[in-house]
Amino acid sequence: MSPVLSPGPLQRKLLETWRTPLGRTYLEELLRSKETLETVNKIEKALPKAVAGDLEATRTVYGETVNLLTIFLETFSGIPSLRKALMVLGEEQELYLPSYPPESPITLSLFTYLNTFDQGFGRSEETLSEISAGFLRSVGHFPELLPLIDILRDSSLGLFEVVEGSKTYGTLLDVHTGKQFQVFFTSGHTPEKGETLFTRLLPQLLPGPVPDLASGKTLSMITPYVFRGTGFDSWIRFLRQNFSGKTTVDREAVARFFKRGRRRNEWLDYFMDGYAGHTSSAIFVAGIPGVPLSLPCSSEALDVLEDYRHFSESLPPCPSCKRSLSSLLDSGSDGTIGPLCLSCHNAKVAKARKIPRLPHDVFPIEVAYDTAGNPHVFCLSLRLETDRNVLTAREITPVPEDLPMTFSTMSNDRTPDISALHEALMATIPQALPVSIGSKKTGRKRS
Repeated sequence: MSPVLSPGPLQRKLLETWRTPLGRTYLEELLRSKETLETVNKIEKALPKAVAGDLEATRTVYGETVNLLTIFLETFSGIPSLRKALMVLGEEQELYLPSYPPESPITLSLFTYLNTFDQGFGRSEETLSEISAGFLRSVGHFPELLPLIDILRDSSLGLFEVVEGSKTYGTLLDVHTGKQFQVFFTSGHTPEKGETLFTRLLPQLLPGPVPDLASGKTLSMITPYVFRGTGFDSWIRFLRQNFSGKTTVDREAVARFFKRGRRRNEWLDYFMDGYAGHTSSAIFVAGIPGVPLSLPCSSEALDVLEDYRHFSESLPPCPSCKRSLSSLLDSGSDGTIGPLCLSCHNAKVAKARKIPRLPHDVFPIEVAYDTAGNPHVFCLSLRLETDRNVLTAREITPVPEDLPMTFSTMSNDRTPDISALHEALMATIPQALPVSIGSKKTGRKRS
């Protein structure tokens, strides 16, 4: 449990205002508000069920506590000490959650939790939850809700591997701490074994002392962001590369990174640029922060895709689906194009081999680092043949004709095991890559 922090400048200014007639008017408005009373009533009704083990009731308790903080901030939004912070928040909400099409890959739950409990405002980096909880603690209102706010304040985004999954429940392994959690997905997401995802965990409420994540079951309180890489290997390499201590990864630095990022809105930018699709209960992301070519929606990656689109227009279309072929979707084991596009080729072979066809033929980006610390971005593709599976990694470059590094690995398994193929492929990529990204000159000017 986080300690009770001494009031920061924004909180002190808010308390000074509370002692004025205007401040007392705002407080009375908060206490008498119909919305406040209904929210507090929902929490009081759900809390006994939550403590008795009802996870849906626990979800209600946490959700309504967040709602109460939102009501508090809206009520006091006219106070000068809060106005500037809330104006910044409003501008960011319009940027990351626009009120007009196209819709954003940033969910309201992710945005709310990050900006209420993680990201700070002002020179003192006070979070809105610290300001709100400190004020309520000082004036003596809603004391029963303060422990809940502290639990929410303790939580942060995390990266997890699914060890076991069934319906909306899963056993998750925290990638950087090694701890396991029994998790209920409030979004309805069905976790799949081997899946890597980002989410925010909150503990089940139990009788007695305020719980932590180790006390029992946990809840995934945001729509999970599923990493469309082939495992969390690239993330482990990224963490080691950026948060190394003397002998191993600096866990405190990693914890701060997942809590606040290395700069304001780094996580929001990552999920925007890394967007790679979605379902009704999950959002897919690919790539690594700070490696623009690995992020599908970054301006750099979109430029590369535009180059490949122009390049593919010169190739004959697939005779089956009639779509243009791309050099990244080669269906020949020797790297040649066609005659069928990779998707149609794999569908035909899977039918002949009587095996399930995989949902994706081209897998999300893998990032490998050379000994100088330079990142190299690879696109992975799987090609089915009559008696084997071929997984290929090609380094992405801005010029379609110039792919400096290609690696392949094969498996004779009847059904493709992507995790095993990926592990074998990564073993074939040299530890010391000979060419650093950007160092190879092609002599071709981009139009």
